[in-house]
Amino acid sequence: MGGRETATGRIYVTDVSYNALLNSFSAQGYVGVNEEDCSQPRSKSYPYAVAIAPRPTKAPGGSGYDVGNFADGCKPPKSDAPTMVVTSPH
Repeated sequence: MGGRETATGRIYVTDVSYNALLNSFSAQGYVGVNEEDCSQPRSKSYPYAVAIAPRPTKAPGGSGYDVGNFADGCKPPKSDAPTMVVTSPH
């Protein structure tokens, strides 16, 4: 879902689907963030969600996603660093 500085930890996945007409797979969701006037300090985090959907009959030709924020009160933001990607020497 990308980096955020005020994520509260609440995530809603609203759609994960395959569009046969467009041969495209897409996912949509929302990340809870602190409201504008919240006095909590900012803290960088990388929220994510895992979603399961039926497998399309053929491999999609394209994919996309849409992510938005929603006001989730005023809470201490979640904080964590991204996982380092380790590549194989092969």
